Amino acid sequence: MLRTVVIALLGVVPGWMLGISASQTIADVVEPGDRVVFMGDSNTYAGHYVNEIAAQWKARFSEQETEFINCGLSSETACGLSEPAHPFPRPNAQERIDRVIGKLKPDVLVICYGMNDGIYHPFDALRFEAYQEGIRALVGKGREAGAKVILLTPPPFDTPAVRKRGKLRPRDAGEFNWMTIYEGYDDVLKRYSQWILEQASAVDQVIDIRTPFVEFLRERRQANSEYGMTGDGIHFNRDGHRVIAKEILRAWDMDLVEVPDSIRSKVEQSQFILRDSSLSHVGHQRPGVKPGLPWAEAQRRSSELLNSLESP
Repeated sequence: MLRTVVIALLGVVPGWMLGISASQTIADVVEPGDRVVFMGDSNTYAGHYVNEIAAQWKARFSEQETEFINCGLSSETACGLSEPAHPFPRPNAQERIDRVIGKLKPDVLVICYGMNDGIYHPFDALRFEAYQEGIRALVGKGREAGAKVILLTPPPFDTPAVRKRGKLRPRDAGEFNWMTIYEGYDDVLKRYSQWILEQASAVDQVIDIRTPFVEFLRERRQANSEYGMTGDGIHFNRDGHRVIAKEILRAWDMDLVEVPDSIRSKVEQSQFILRDSSLSHVGHQRPGVKPGLPWAEAQRRSSELLNSLESP
């Protein structure tokens, strides 16, 4: 039985869902012993913000058996759309959500989508509607499982980083994809983000990661105009992932602390073992993803790594 499912969606949910305050403490959101599963696109698959949350948790609550499992999948969308020039049809979160819930049995499910869902085109009402419908379907699965639902706003598309590379296209270019991106694409994500913020009363929690992300970039570029945390505007480095982790933890009434390298290293090893295994265990439709260990073996190795932190 799912006790707590937290869905951090780059999207929106319908008004029939009852909500709770966005200022809840961590005890209200994640209970000791919960299994926290993350779904999302390539930024989630990269795993650094998930690893940071897991490391922060282990540094504070070493005796808790709370699990963090990254099941992010590169190229994935919540809407099921794909730009024509993409080398393969983008995987659709709808195709695997039932298996994620059924096989991983999460108590907390964190889902982060949005960057790919506008498929790098100018805003289009039909694409937006497909995104809304996809998010509603994902949220519905969580609610049917007795889940709490938390929405994250999308991170921004970092336009200056891509402009320098000559990869932006004007609205009338006609053809857009992840390599040749509409120059106003961040305005599309901003519109999606604003819509999510308006859903605060309809879901369990909304966490705005876009605003602190934009502020962080602005502050860094005031000091160094050449500062960047991404080469393609989409995939962020560890600075960006740390901003996301910090905001999620802050919403759960936690501040970032210094994590010893001895803890961080083993937590990251554990996280990547579980990530690769969870994707194989659940199954997906994205080509080129390396297979992971059998699920039981991955859990055993992860436990050994984390338990070794508590050994004298």
